[in-house]
Amino acid sequence: MGEHKQDRSIEEMIELEIQERALKEAEREIEEIRRQEEAELARKLEEEKERMEGEQHQKEEELRKQREEAELYASLKQAREMARKLEEEKQKAEEEEKIRVEQLRVNRKHYIYITEIRVNTGHTVSLG
Repeated sequence: MGEHKQDRSIEEMIELEIQERALKEAEREIEEIRRQEEAELARKLEEEKERMEGEQHQKEEELRKQREEAELYASLKQAREMARKLEEEKQKAEEEEKIRVEQLRVNRKHYIYITEIRVNTGHTVSLG
């Protein structure tokens, strides 16, 4: 040390040691910062993933509700259509019943009329 021209002085060696330690410390700090940033990025990615999953779940729930509403609407529409048809059938049956009642009235009047003719004249009258 210091005996040859190419040998370094103690000050130079101390300075070199200080620089190496500073470099190692800087590398350690950089590695620590990198790990912290990596952890922060992983945390943010996980938060974003959870947020997106939540949004996806919410959208799926909205679609499910919309489907249920559409099915309910279709069922309601079918029920209304069936109720309308039943009402039409009821009206038709009532009209047919009125016609039958009227025919029975007419037939009864004819029967009474023919019976009166028979009784009054003593003749037999055919309905056909």
